Amino acid sequence: MWPKIGPIPTYSIFYSIGILSHYLISCLLARRLGLRRRVWIAVSVCYTFGMIVGAKALFDIQHTQFDLWALLSISHYMKGGLWGGLLAYLCLSVPLMLVVSKHRRAVLDLIAMSIPIPWIFAKLGCLFNGCCYGRECSMPWAITFPEG
Repeated sequence: MWPKIGPIPTYSIFYSIGILSHYLISCLLARRLGLRRRVWIAVSVCYTFGMIVGAKALFDIQHTQFDLWALLSISHYMKGGLWGGLLAYLCLSVPLMLVVSKHRRAVLDLIAMSIPIPWIFAKLGCLFNGCCYGRECSMPWAITFPEG
């Protein structure tokens, strides 16, 4: 597909848009649900951490190349390979918010309702990178899927 736009990996652009949209959506939802600002900021920080560090750590574990010190290097993330960011986000945010906030139902609503739109951007990043779904085709507007 288009793995890079100039020197920047395409998936990192879409992941960044997804993270920024998560901050915006969670802010709007938190206001609507009557939650404090620190709650939506904490949820969004969990999303950012889960989608970047958590996804890279899970990818490295899955491919038996986990190195804790490599997670501190930006070049390690530029090599690609993110997997399970949503799982990492939920494992971080749900227990943390259930302990921190009194309004448990509202916080769980915030966590669940803030996922879909940022997740669309994450999956578009995967699509353009060609790593998860779809591969490059001979036509510029076409996508070919694995056999079957």
